[in-house]
Amino acid sequence: MTDMLVRYAVYWAPRPNSPLARFGNGWLGRDPDPAGGEPAFPLGAPPDAWRELVAEPRTYGFHATLKAPFRLAPNRSEADLAAAVAHLAAPLRPIDAVVLHLAELGRFLALVPTSRRREIDLLAGYCVEALDEFRAPPDDAELARRRAAGLTPRQERLLARWGYPFVFPEFRFHMTLTTAMEQPARDRVRDALDKPATEACRVPEDIADLCLFVQRGAGAGFTLAHRFPMKG
Repeated sequence: MTDMLVRYAVYWAPRPNSPLARFGNGWLGRDPDPAGGEPAFPLGAPPDAWRELVAEPRTYGFHATLKAPFRLAPNRSEADLAAAVAHLAAPLRPIDAVVLHLAELGRFLALVPTSRRREIDLLAGYCVEALDEFRAPPDDAELARRRAAGLTPRQERLLARWGYPFVFPEFRFHMTLTTAMEQPARDRVRDALDKPATEACRVPEDIADLCLFVQRGAGAGFTLAHRFPMKG
């Protein structure tokens, strides 16, 4: 029987010990790879209210979403899902030289590409569609969470069809660093993160893996279960 408290997601996460991984894991204060060590904080010491700043993204781990968290459909197993993600990744060609930078995305801070890359949008859409058979429909509580910030009519249609409102035309590749903040707080945190984020993003990244993450219970942190290389 499917455990309805367990959720899965398909993310891209930087390779272990890369400058980007060290920065993101250090800022969030946890490595989502169970084999990883204790990450080093990039600013020397946490600023005031740091735990509140990172509370939400810390749960999900440092990543960029390709297919948002979902519960497994009935009669599907984690092994089935892992095999499907591996099969999906194998023929795909890595996306080379993605240049990231620190930016404001709405009311939070994130790392985003310096220019939009159609290949990334297509990759995310492919993951959403190809793995949809593994997704159980969202329950009422999840729908309420998605709608809490307000959705456009198009986002509402995407939520109804795909279980998530920010897919296909609404998708934006990003690596979340903070919870939502008002402008003065965003300015302060952005100033603090500017130098270490710039250093971490100095070398362009290759999106060369699909990463299957799992949350094994309500409130638990998402962890890296499998990393599947794109070999095309």
